[in-house]
Amino acid sequence: MANKLANELWIAIIRLVPRSDLPEVSRVSKRLHALTESILYSEIDTTKHKDGPDAALALLYRTIVSRPDLALHVKHVTLSVMTKVGATQSVRESGTLDTSSLAPNYEELLQGYLAESMLSQDVLEDWHATILSERNWDAVAAFILLMVSENVESLTMDNYGAMSRHYFINILLSHAQHAHALTESRRPFSQLQEVALNRGASIVNFMRFRSIRPYLTLGSVAKFTGHDIADANTMFDAGSDSWTTESIALINCTVNAPTLKNFLCGFQALKSFEWVNGKFIPNAEFYNAIQGVPKFKSHLEKLIISNPHQGNIWNASVPAFDLTDFAALKTFVVPSLTALGPLTRENAASNNDNTDMGDVEDMLDMDDAIEPPGFFYSASRINDFTAALPPALESLKITACSSSMYDCALRIVSTKCKTLSNLKQLTLVFTDERTGTARNSRKKRYAPSKGRLAEYKMIAKKNGVELKFLESVEQA
Repeated sequence: MANKLANELWIAIIRLVPRSDLPEVSRVSKRLHALTESILYSEIDTTKHKDGPDAALALLYRTIVSRPDLALHVKHVTLSVMTKVGATQSVRESGTLDTSSLAPNYEELLQGYLAESMLSQDVLEDWHATILSERNWDAVAAFILLMVSENVESLTMDNYGAMSRHYFINILLSHAQHAHALTESRRPFSQLQEVALNRGASIVNFMRFRSIRPYLTLGSVAKFTGHDIADANTMFDAGSDSWTTESIALINCTVNAPTLKNFLCGFQALKSFEWVNGKFIPNAEFYNAIQGVPKFKSHLEKLIISNPHQGNIWNASVPAFDLTDFAALKTFVVPSLTALGPLTRENAASNNDNTDMGDVEDMLDMDDAIEPPGFFYSASRINDFTAALPPALESLKITACSSSMYDCALRIVSTKCKTLSNLKQLTLVFTDERTGTARNSRKKRYAPSKGRLAEYKMIAKKNGVELKFLESVEQA
């Protein structure tokens, strides 16, 4: 009976099977093996192999060489650059893939596959020779990308910072951008929509903007994520670039404001920009950088800032920014420090209290995440913040909130009838370092009663705003 099921039904059933069990399913019969292959090879992740990423990469390479048809099934691929560990256990260079154990006709097959790239003969000869030599990872990675290029939709490269040379990868990507077709197949990388490049935690080399540039030239890439990019090249100029990528996330990056601004100017219609744990750029300079990108004002729809640990709630500077010209911005996610700056001591100005903030901390013997009673965000501070937001804003999320933010909610909501007429949702995220039970078992911090919070939400709803209070970033 089972043998009479149509292939479409079998494929639907196989898709319900846990991925870890697919190899067993493929061994049941030749028919199931053929049907399972396309699903099994649709997602390749060399970082999760039981024998480690290097062994997984060697297996993938051997499989692609012997069965190039399997590469056509690959839609999502994660590769980890093979690394060579130095005497200090720090990684300074990429490693070498041993190809000596491959089939006797391996070199002949390799030449045939490379020829399909339609690159010049000089490049092909150099590419072939480099794959067979020491420190061949750039050439090997480029070959794997070539083989999966027809249908791949997402690409993640770990330990990318170990590669000091991207020659063959760059040539392949550049050629793909300008090529109209390979034989009768679709243009290579035409389906590639997402790219993520991670420098790697143990990598001491820098991963600079110029090393990621070729991926952005692919017109199909809609989302790019860069981890640990380090670049202080103020001469970097993306003015001549015309990237069509719509979403960018820069995570743990160490760059200066002019370089960041110049990089962002290369995007023609960026809709989403995420800046996570950015280093080396103070809040004021970050705002100046993004405000200096002309196309942001007409195209950017979502801005996510996540750098809650830059400064602390006592001595951070009051941020000065103006996003009112960002006509398309509908979603803004920002930490409380970056949005509102430090807390204000109640009646401090009227009482001319010049008590040093450091003295207050010592007196209360509290860590810098706990605000003493009597500290708050002033009405003028809240008003200045909301006045700097764009009128088109629909969703505002403030993260890493201290308990003082509870009482700011309705003041922000009240601006709906003034400057934020399109605001539909306000979310305040209170992390475990800002509210709840302290890690050092001190008493629970201040929070309004459930009844009071429900009243806040009801008032907000009457003003056309959905008000949310969350206790962790995971719930956001």
